[in-house]
Amino acid sequence: VEWRAQQAGEVLARLIAVCTPPEPKPTARGSAGTRNSPRKRYRLNPPSPIRALNFQLSNRSALYGTLEGPIHLVEIDDPTRPKLTLSGHEGRIRSLELHLSKPLLLSSSVDCTVRLWDLESGECLLVLSSDLGTVTSATFAGDAIVTCSEDRVIQVWEDLGKGVPKDLRGHTGSV
Repeated sequence: VEWRAQQAGEVLARLIAVCTPPEPKPTARGSAGTRNSPRKRYRLNPPSPIRALNFQLSNRSALYGTLEGPIHLVEIDDPTRPKLTLSGHEGRIRSLELHLSKPLLLSSSVDCTVRLWDLESGECLLVLSSDLGTVTSATFAGDAIVTCSEDRVIQVWEDLGKGVPKDLRGHTGSV
């Protein structure tokens, strides 16, 4: 998360407001607390449950992946209407990871794939398939892609997924 962005304090306050549960409602026995909150709350109302979430504070946006596979990019100021929808995964999204210096997104899914997305065009640039099982997470290590799966294997794909991955084995449980 980029905390040095301009207006980071305001964005953080909104982020906290979105993640803070509502105050208790008054009951017949008396007031359980005021219902007037100075924070603005947002409701996404996605078509299916959210399974992965990532914030881009510098762009004032958030990415979320759903149980059914689509990934949505929304603006923090108006999260009710997706600015971009990325479709391609055929199962629940497990992780979303942003590149530090390029407009790229990695997504992993229970469909045993990792997808590399261009966030400016919405295009899927690359699909990495795993015959090793559900991909539990994917991340960038510079321009390398590192994936973890339920079969206890970590794979390192050099040069943004080009070539053959290097397998790192030895874990005794899911990674």
